[in-house]
Amino acid sequence: MQYIHFSVDDTILLFADLEQNKDVYTSIFENATLKYFQRLHKQYGLKVTFYCFYEFSNVSLENITSQYRKEFEENSHWLQFGFHAYDAGREYDKDSFHYSITNDYLTVIQALENIVGEKAISKHLRLEKFSLNEGNANCLKDVGIQILFGSDTLEKNSYYLNSEQSYQLFTKGYYYDWKKQLQFYKTDIRIEQSKGVEDMIQDIKGDSYLVIFTHEWLLSDLLKEKMELLLKQLQKYKYQFSI
Repeated sequence: MQYIHFSVDDTILLFADLEQNKDVYTSIFENATLKYFQRLHKQYGLKVTFYCFYEFSNVSLENITSQYRKEFEENSHWLQFGFHAYDAGREYDKDSFHYSITNDYLTVIQALENIVGEKAISKHLRLEKFSLNEGNANCLKDVGIQILFGSDTLEKNSYYLNSEQSYQLFTKGYYYDWKKQLQFYKTDIRIEQSKGVEDMIQDIKGDSYLVIFTHEWLLSDLLKEKMELLLKQLQKYKYQFSI
């Protein structure tokens, strides 16, 4: 069986919209982004994980309504949310006296549990800028993380992996750190990259596990069109989506 993990990074704006319209929306799917992904789920079987910031552009998860939690949990079999970073400026490849990745992770997850419910929380993650040192990797393991999605390019090492390990991840698609018992999967497709859909398919055709992602702030009509063309092509190869 061939599987796809599909995710959206830098997520927070859809929550801001739900908060702003909490007296108007009777469903989470009145939000344009969630409505769009609901259609893709119904049409292609898409399952999606949104990796989230805690703060971004004067928006904070602390201030988001919890009134839609039941509906989020009812859709958690295909719609999940996870940790990306506290904000876009965090550098988890460096030790800091000002914050810890453990506190950041727990702060984000506790806020998300309040908004979307525990059932909708993903234990997999992709960190901002693939930034993580070994000490912070141990912290993530301690809070239950087992799987990290690595870089989509050899130009940047994945987290704390050295060049040789990152090369193995990139060429084989998978790397296991026996010492830390952490699994790494290569990110195969960044949808907003310049390649066309046919070129993307040629690069990954036959792979048993695909990791595909984009960013919430890049969800333009043009990108959505490209994404849907990709999903149509992948449907021909009998891929199944997994959370």
